Amino acid sequence: MWVRLDDAMLDNPKIIAAGPLGFALHVAAILWCGRNLTDGHIPKRKVGSLLDLPSLQVSETTKVRVLHALTADDLAADLVRLNLWHDRGDTYELHDFLAYNPSKAEILADREISRRRAAMNADPALRRALQERDGHECRYCGVAVQWRDRKSPAGGTYDHVIPLSAGGDESLANLVVCCRRCNVKKGARTPEQAGMTLRSGRNLDGIKPDSGPPVPVPVPEKKIQRRALRSRRLPESETLTRERWDLAIAKGYDEATIRREWEKLALTEFGSPKSDWTAVWRKWLLNVRPRGDLQADGFQFRGPSVSSTREMLRAKGL
Repeated sequence: MWVRLDDAMLDNPKIIAAGPLGFALHVAAILWCGRNLTDGHIPKRKVGSLLDLPSLQVSETTKVRVLHALTADDLAADLVRLNLWHDRGDTYELHDFLAYNPSKAEILADREISRRRAAMNADPALRRALQERDGHECRYCGVAVQWRDRKSPAGGTYDHVIPLSAGGDESLANLVVCCRRCNVKKGARTPEQAGMTLRSGRNLDGIKPDSGPPVPVPVPEKKIQRRALRSRRLPESETLTRERWDLAIAKGYDEATIRREWEKLALTEFGSPKSDWTAVWRKWLLNVRPRGDLQADGFQFRGPSVSSTREMLRAKGL
């Protein structure tokens, strides 16, 4: 849990009058209240444990006066006198604590909202139902959202039409597909409060949005070029070049094996996009094994020796 401190508090006349020890006790009390969610109240019995005076490093000339003439209760009394604290019987109340920090009720409400959001995001059936109803378009501006985009304004997310903080729920009727730009703009407000219009869903009541097709998101030309150069499957433009053929020959494979493995490579879909298919082919050859019928006959597959490979490459002028 975090607490908020005014960055100008060192210029506050009350803080200056409290001195360094009074300031230290005041800040320690703020931290204790924030961690324990007491809305700025601290029991008097806890004050002595917030500031360990005997362990303070002070000069010998002031040590006796500081350690024997001052106690935490003395410092607390000074803070009360300066109106930084208020004596409430068994507790002290920190002045203006709730003016800078959220109350216990607000913190617990925020935690509950975070818990409900996490539960919603962990429900795949609800996400599928939302996307089937709204498609992949923001229900506020109509832009085509990008679900894999986690940063830009066009990234896809979900929005509560009536915010959770205003009594909304996680039902399908209260959730819509939304782009990140509109989600930030709307915030914890209703569409009316934010001055935004909720469009009809693509499959809601069998009608499509009245405001036209979704607005396409422009993709930078360089990004389009990078996408074109990367693929999960071997593009048709890639062929078994002489360089790739020689790589397989150097591994000791015959012509039939090379052609068979190239066809298998062309039918394989990889988990991530590839751009250097020669490197992919080189790694593919490392996993090629003899055919099962040869293994059954006790055939042992052996590639060329290091010396023979060097002689072959030398003959090719490589």
